[in-house]
Amino acid sequence: MSRGRSTWYRLIGRLPVPCTAEEAERVLEDSAGRRVASDVIMPGLSVSTVFLALDHSMFQDGPPVLFETLVFSDEESGETGEQRRYTSWAEAEVGHAEIVAGLRRQLADAESSIATTLKRKMPKDC
Repeated sequence: MSRGRSTWYRLIGRLPVPCTAEEAERVLEDSAGRRVASDVIMPGLSVSTVFLALDHSMFQDGPPVLFETLVFSDEESGETGEQRRYTSWAEAEVGHAEIVAGLRRQLADAESSIATTLKRKMPKDC
């Protein structure tokens, strides 16, 4: 992080604004207040997008990276799959929707493939 640039942020509505570490701690305690979106694709597969409160940018230039989408592939172990990060609430909403749509499409394709395979293997008189 560069000097003069905040590390911690809070939300005013959907707009991130710099804040102190103490203010960010309160933000992090409010999981519902920092949730952008959450979807269960099927049991054991979910997508969650949240405001991070901490700038996760790797470089000193550019806007702070403050939102993250994670795909949780196993809720019990907490294993994660795809991850994306964003600089704004609007980008996070779009990214979340893209991931959800992609996973639902993959699930539908897999179900269709299974149905086609089963049809081929079933005796004709069933």
